[in-house]
Amino acid sequence: RPIEKIAAQEPASATVAAQPVDPALSARIMAVQAALTGAENTLQQALTAAAAPAPAAERGSEAWVANQQGISDLVRAQAGLRSIDDDIGALAADVAQARVGGGDTAALGAQLATLRQRINDLAAGAQAEIDKRR
Repeated sequence: RPIEKIAAQEPASATVAAQPVDPALSARIMAVQAALTGAENTLQQALTAAAAPAPAAERGSEAWVANQQGISDLVRAQAGLRSIDDDIGALAADVAQARVGGGDTAALGAQLATLRQRINDLAAGAQAEIDKRR
């Protein structure tokens, strides 16, 4: 049949060249990296300033108050990490949209994965310190 001959003559698949990705995405990733560095510094300061864990300290004692302050500082630092993780989620959606549009997003996706792993590691460390103080 003639239609089968036409189909047989067409290439099986067309290769589409990847399109460049909007430089604004890279700029946003750089901003998130800077924010994460700041959050990491805040977490480190909270860890440095926190008194030695004293979960068994008598309620109302100086050791108990210092312990509670340490927990508060660590929770605040952890919240900063969560906020940055939200930003990474929004960026990941934009990178996925660029990929659907034919953009070459492999490097951006890898950067986001690295940032998310770094956040997860920092948040887990912060949680471990919080748990020591409870």
